[in-house]
Amino acid sequence: IRPGAPVVSPQPSNGIMADESKKISQQHQQMIIDTLKAANNECSYEALVEEGEKHHCDTLGAMLSVLKKRKVISYEQAFLMYPMHKDEMVKLVLPDYDVKSG
Repeated sequence: IRPGAPVVSPQPSNGIMADESKKISQQHQQMIIDTLKAANNECSYEALVEEGEKHHCDTLGAMLSVLKKRKVISYEQAFLMYPMHKDEMVKLVLPDYDVKSG
């Protein structure tokens, strides 16, 4: 390395990783909204878990909590756990919600 040459890291910067993480989070939130829309704006938590598995979503509970906090969806429990709450119904309250502006 010559003096004064920039050091290039082979690892992505934290900003790039954060952007990618945000993009994946938005995709998973949109998957939840799309699944609910396809089910006439309401389906069981189990149906969301099954769809989430197809999309390799391992943060479904957290994504549901985010959407609930933003009043996009509603359900009775404070936090949904599978299989304990598999029959809990999740309702889409704001079908036109834009996950990118959230």
